[in-house]
Parts: sequence; C-alpha cells; structure tokens
Amino acid sequence: MTRPYDLDEHIRRVIEHEASPRRRRREKSPQLGLFDRDAFALQIGPKPRRETKGLVPDDDMLFSRAVHLHSAAKAAYARRYADIVGTAMGGKWQLWWIELFAGPGQLYVRETGDFVPGSPLEAMAIRKPFDGYVFADLNEACAESLRRRVAHSSRAHVLCGNANGAEVLDTIAQLVPRTALVVLYGDQEGLDLRWETVKFFVDRYPHLDLLLNLPTTGVVRALAAGYDAKAAAMLGHAEPLRLIEGSETKGASVRDWYRRRLAAEGFDKLEGVTVYLRGRKRELYDLLLASRHPLAPRFFQEAVRLRDKQARWEAAS
Repeated sequence: MTRPYDLDEHIRRVIEHEASPRRRRREKSPQLGLFDRDAFALQIGPKPRRETKGLVPDDDMLFSRAVHLHSAAKAAYARRYADIVGTAMGGKWQLWWIELFAGPGQLYVRETGDFVPGSPLEAMAIRKPFDGYVFADLNEACAESLRRRVAHSSRAHVLCGNANGAEVLDTIAQLVPRTALVVLYGDQEGLDLRWETVKFFVDRYPHLDLLLNLPTTGVVRALAAGYDAKAAAMLGHAEPLRLIEGSETKGASVRDWYRRRLAAEGFDKLEGVTVYLRGRKRELYDLLLASRHPLAPRFFQEAVRLRDKQARWEAAS
C-alpha cells in the first residue's frame, strides 16, 4: 500500500541530506588558481543550493523550482497578460485562469540566488483577480507546495495529476463553466502538452485564450534525436520530421505549422514573443498567444511592452 505523500517529511529528508558532514566534505570547493578564469565569478556569484530534481527547499519549508532568468521573465509576461485581461474583462465575464505544469508557485533564480513568485502566484496577485484559478502539476512536491501557498484563497484549486490525463481534464471541466472567459496557460517543460489536450479546451470553451510555451528548439532537438512520437503528439502532426527536412530554418518551420494548426481551429488571432538564451541570439522557445477574439493580440502586445519596460528600468536602476 502506497503511503500518502508527506511534504514536510520530504523537505526534512532533503535538508538533512544537505547538512550531512560527508556531503559537505565531498562538495568542498577546490582551491582556486591565480589564473582561473572562473574564479571571480565563483567568488561573487550566489551561493548554490542543492537541487533535487530541479527543486530546492526555501525558507518557508516548501519547494521552489530552480530556473534561469528567462523562465522568471516568462512568469512576468503571464502576470502582465492576466492583469490586463482581469482589468479589461472583469465584471463583464466570469474569468478563469487554468494553468497546466504549474509548478510549486515560487522560483529560485540560479543566476541571482533570488526567490521570486512563479506564474500561479503572479496570476493571483493582479489588481482584479479572476473568479477562479485551476493549477495542475504531476509532481506531488510541486502540487503540495503550491496548494499551501494558495490555501488562503477560495478561488484557487490545485490538482495533482497528468495534465493530459482524463482525470485532470474531467475535474477542470467540472470546475470551470463553459460560458466563462478562460485563459489556458500551458507552460510545458519538455514536449509535454499534447495537441489532443489543447483540442479538448478548444472544443469545450468558446471564449478561450491560449497562452502557450511553444518549444521550437526542443521539437527540433527531439526530432534530431529520434523522438518522433513525442513531437508528433505535441504538434498534432503524423510525420513531424517532414516539417524540418531540408529546411534551413527548422524552428521557424515548427512555429509556422503550429500557428496554422491553431488557425485551422478558429484561433487565428495570433501573437507571440521569442525567448532567447540570455546574452545570446539562440532561440529557446516562443510564448504564443492564440485566440478567437481580436482584442487578445492587443492585450498581449501591451503585456510584452509593459514587462520589457519594467525589465529595462530594473536593469538601469
């Protein structure tokens, strides 16, 4: 018989493992040479925290997800969009925010050593909150950490399960009225958001905005490594390798296909921003907005403008 998941016990085990003298001796930093080009960065950078499958314990004795700066920026884009929709549409519609692959609700930024709110907390902290929020994550540590972080709000529902699975989708269908204006935020880490799951929401909710992480680079890498089936399920394409064969701009070919797929479902109001690796011009993924409503792209453009303006101000201060 499987024991129920115990977050407190999980956190305790991780902390005790970090604190063990044997581990501290093994991880003791080697002496830095005078001409070690990385010495200065190692000395001034944030103290690293022990990660357990991409999660770190925080001061609240909950888990946070370890990410790079671009992921923290993505959460800020999501908040800006939620804030604009909430302000413009609140009171006119019943508003619901559905987030798949929601994570634990807080991020640990590796480059800075800072803990910052994740997209679930960002979406709930807007000026005019939505009427309801549904967050789903397969990882028990993430789901329970998030559940505790949002426990103060009766608007929030946290589900632990497969975002593509019938149990999670059926529960969402029971919670979220068909007549609601719904923002579905699908922030997949790999190629985890199946096209048939997107289609479930497209068919069920006539007033739906899709805010999706489209991992163009991830798709190209998966296909190059022979993971055609995973790419096919995400893209809704029977032979995804054909999208990039002979193409010099493989990521663009993936992007164009997915946009055409959405447009064919009536989601032809499209806007997006490409997220690059920090300090380089290497594409990582797109944050893509797709809607049936003509106002949605304007809302997204404003969200991007406001977030980028804030980022420039922070960099200059």
